[in-house]
Amino acid sequence: EYLNDPDRRDELEANSLFELLEREVIPRYHDQVEGRVPRRWVRRVKHTLAVLGPFVSASRMVKDYTTALYEPAAEHVDRMTADRHARARDLAGWKDRVADGWHGVHVDTVESDSAVTGLGDSRLVEAVVSLGALSGDDVEVQLLRGLVGQGDELEAPVITPMTEVERTDDIHVRYRGEFLCEDAGRYGFTVRVVPSHPDLAASAELGRVTWASSGR
Repeated sequence: EYLNDPDRRDELEANSLFELLEREVIPRYHDQVEGRVPRRWVRRVKHTLAVLGPFVSASRMVKDYTTALYEPAAEHVDRMTADRHARARDLAGWKDRVADGWHGVHVDTVESDSAVTGLGDSRLVEAVVSLGALSGDDVEVQLLRGLVGQGDELEAPVITPMTEVERTDDIHVRYRGEFLCEDAGRYGFTVRVVPSHPDLAASAELGRVTWASSGR
């Protein structure tokens, strides 16, 4: 019940933090039975530096930037500039078409198989999306789900692409997604539509996104 009471949750989490400081951290820091230096505290600090140090070193950071950002960016440039920038020209034309037609993209309905689920239960979600003048290849319909925070926002939502089920008419398409309630707490979800193209660096590149008017 305390998960739905922000004040009660704050009180319990604060008490837990103070208890940790009082019973674990402060006594260890002031433990000087082996001399004036708190040796148990120093050993803990050394252990922490030895275990966590490799994960926060400058060499690891440079390696991560190189493998995750610089090398993929260089490969992307090579692809886009090949054949006298053929793919870059195609992408530019696609961007113009999607930007012009985005006003027709909206989420009509979002439906779920159940309003109440337990820990470990599966949840099925369906959405009917209007694509207007665009096609299913121009967009990705995404299901975002996660625990609900104090302001009814999704905390660290997990994003899963939804699957096209059927085309209900010339512009409307039904999509389906499913997720497991893996953590205890109040779960929520919503649906959004973003542009999708194999040569886009990121879906946010066009500045276009359409959200469902409501989630659960």
